[in-house]
Amino acid sequence: MNPFAFEDYRAGRIGPRSLTGVAEAAAVWLAGQDEPMAVCLSPTRAVTVELADEAADEDLVGVYSPGLGVLELYRRIRDDLRAEIEDRAGRAAA
Repeated sequence: MNPFAFEDYRAGRIGPRSLTGVAEAAAVWLAGQDEPMAVCLSPTRAVTVELADEAADEDLVGVYSPGLGVLELYRRIRDDLRAEIEDRAGRAAA
């Protein structure tokens, strides 16, 4: 993969779209890639799929291998997004 030609994939923003819908979009796109990719969650709940070595630590949800297949990617991304949102809410309340 040519890193100069890569643009982050925007899976959607949680709120206007459901968490499950965004996780599915990210999983389907990621499954078609050639290397592990990072799923990131911005403070505005926008979810992107990025090159793992370019992901911002504060936005990183996880790094996933396309070889897992769409269903397993979906499950992991969905669960990790849920956990990250809950974790951030807990930190904001503290």
